[in-house]
Amino acid sequence: MAPFKVLDDGDILRIVVSGPISTHHILNFIRHSYPKHPRENVLWDLSDAQPDSPAVDELKRLAESNLAVFRELRPVGRTAFVASNPSVFALVCVFSTICMVQDSPIEHAIFSTRVEAEAWLKVIAPPVAKR
Repeated sequence: MAPFKVLDDGDILRIVVSGPISTHHILNFIRHSYPKHPRENVLWDLSDAQPDSPAVDELKRLAESNLAVFRELRPVGRTAFVASNPSVFALVCVFSTICMVQDSPIEHAIFSTRVEAEAWLKVIAPPVAKR
């Protein structure tokens, strides 16, 4: 089972990822779970994620899948990523750049803290209890 925790806070969809995670897990999540929770604003909290080392073509496939799912469900909005780990931050930068090059209608930003991300989304969500 993929390490996703989905928190539907009404105005914002928060996805908390913890532990080992692969590009395959994220692709499956985007294809099967995202359409159930369409929101303009999404916060991916990757603070405790331990991603594999995907190749650039895997990140491109991930971005393409994301765009395909949201072209109709989410024509506008913002996605904030929280990535405190430098390698996760770098991976998200590559993903975000690929989305931008593919003319994503979604605005992306990457932050090192959840507080910064929430401020950018203009949403103050309650803290997530750690397991």
